[in-house]
Amino acid sequence: MGIMYDSIRDTVKYVLTSKSFLMLALVLFVVSVLGIPFQSIMVVYVIHLLLFSIAGALLGGIIVCLFKEPELDGAVSRFSRLLGKFILLNIAEILISVFLLVSMAGFLILAVVVVHIVKSSPSLALAVGIFFAVLAVFGFGSLIYVSLRLSLALPFLLLEEAGVIDSLKKSWELSRGKVITIFATSFLFGILYSLLLIPAFIVQGAGFVLMALKNALAGRVIELAGAVLLSFLTSFYILASYVLTVMLFKNISKSVGIAALETVVGQKDEPSRKLFVMAAIKPAKAVRKQLKAVKAKRPAGKAAVRKTVKRKPKAR
Repeated sequence: MGIMYDSIRDTVKYVLTSKSFLMLALVLFVVSVLGIPFQSIMVVYVIHLLLFSIAGALLGGIIVCLFKEPELDGAVSRFSRLLGKFILLNIAEILISVFLLVSMAGFLILAVVVVHIVKSSPSLALAVGIFFAVLAVFGFGSLIYVSLRLSLALPFLLLEEAGVIDSLKKSWELSRGKVITIFATSFLFGILYSLLLIPAFIVQGAGFVLMALKNALAGRVIELAGAVLLSFLTSFYILASYVLTVMLFKNISKSVGIAALETVVGQKDEPSRKLFVMAAIKPAKAVRKQLKAVKAKRPAGKAAVRKTVKRKPKAR
């Protein structure tokens, strides 16, 4: 609960106080609004949705970089330098998702084929159908699970400048035992976003009612106002989700790092707390070297770290 509450609280505070975030959200909102007149033209609207998704990903990457370079110019420069890795990371995550989806689809197709073969025996066909349905559900669950485990790769890539494969590996390690926390936090954040959409849907609904009552002009204006409000809230939420990812990354790193250091060092001293990020993202060898330096400066006594005593084997 602590990580979930802190992450959502920090996200809300950041998006409401950061001028750079609001500026980038306004840019994405403009891109979104440009597609409203073309909603009735399917091909153009699909192309716009694709461009909107790309714009959201790029602006989201810049927002992540803001946590390393607070100034917008510095964040843009950093993101431009890491753009190649950013694209490769997104491709890798898409390929992983496609592989899991294809595997799940393969199970479903195989289930249809097998059921068709054994259709002469209804009980056997039912058993086979249930078996493959369970496999399909397991495959869908695996897709969600893997997505959650890899959801922290982007901060490693853009904030710590880790490689693509290394970012995926570190995300997998950092999210160990935190999948439910990540899922619950994202789910709750999505519910908050859904609540914010209610006014936009009410405005759009009022516009449709007026058009149905033969008041086309007023209905169209009100419906358009609802669409604009919906575009703004959607743009805001997409970029806020990147902020939430960084906050989860920071809070999980903090909790994992402090827990690891308290286990090794033996107490909650300030020098150890400053090393919590290292415990989460740096090699164990480097962390051990820093821990030795901390222990060397600590006075002897009850608070000192217990040293392992090697016992001599008893003579037979």
